[in-house]
Amino acid sequence: MFSAHRADQIIAVVGFVVLMATADPGLNLSISLLLLFLLISLYILVIDGQERVYRITLILTASLYLGFLLRYIALLRTLPDGWYLLLLCLAGTFGADSFAFFVGKLFGRRHLFPRISPGKTLEGSMASLLGGVLGVLLIAIVFGRPLAVIIPLGILISLTALAGDLFESIFKREAGVKDSSHLIPGHGGFLDRLDSVLFTAPLTYCYAVLVLGLGG
Repeated sequence: MFSAHRADQIIAVVGFVVLMATADPGLNLSISLLLLFLLISLYILVIDGQERVYRITLILTASLYLGFLLRYIALLRTLPDGWYLLLLCLAGTFGADSFAFFVGKLFGRRHLFPRISPGKTLEGSMASLLGGVLGVLLIAIVFGRPLAVIIPLGILISLTALAGDLFESIFKREAGVKDSSHLIPGHGGFLDRLDSVLFTAPLTYCYAVLVLGLGG
């Protein structure tokens, strides 16, 4: 017999798989969302207890947070210049995160959101803007692409990466844990490495379609 917590986890994982099974933002996504809500609607019927709404909210949040956002990493590859866009996203994100971490450690004095993420500093966050821009510029130079149109993307990636990191920090603080898991020794879990990318991948996709005109 599964515990209620384990059953919720299984439903959330199934929801994640349903959303990740598609890499098309059109009809396939509509079908996936329909299947997800149908699954959760059926699950509601067998849930007992006063925490029904709370548990369903957590399942929906986990499924959409991971399944819906993570699929944009795959969607980037479906666009023209897919590898270029994916590398822009990753380089900008990791550049922003790296600058924020090292500058924050060395020079950070003013905490940005101490109740959510005590390690985040204003100095590190400002440095992340430079890191994000340098990251995307490096990829653009390697691929021989125009630089001016990429600079705003680097800034947006830096800001979005910070939002993604803080969003996951809220989840971990609510759960009372420091890392999402211990899958990667010394670095926490899978989600701790990809929390920023979950937000920057959809941003990069939208920027590619709306600003760079690469279709969608």
